Amino acid sequence: MKFNSTEIRRTERVHCASSAG
Repeated sequence: MKFNSTEIRRTERVHCASSAG
């Protein structure tokens, strides 16, 4: 799956939030 720089940053934040949550 190829993601744009913005998409990657957005996904990274989501992953961090999911882990913290």
